[in-house]
Amino acid sequence: MKHYVITLFTRDGEFEYLDRQLFSFDGDPTDESAVLSDYFMEPVTHDEMCLAYQIDGDYRLYRVFSMKEVDPNHLDIVRKYL
Repeated sequence: MKHYVITLFTRDGEFEYLDRQLFSFDGDPTDESAVLSDYFMEPVTHDEMCLAYQIDGDYRLYRVFSMKEVDPNHLDIVRKYL
């Protein structure tokens, strides 16, 4: 399993947020739908009009803003500061 520092973009009505944390993921990091589904542990659906993803029953919109793989040798340092 690879570790990434992931930054998520959330649009909550008129407010927008960026959240960053350490994330373990086995799949293809370029597949935004798979990344978000694994992150939220729920399936996500793509909203064509907003160009973002939603979870059933949630009005917020999500995108992967950035995702950078963490070198295994640096994992302890990243855990300390995130």
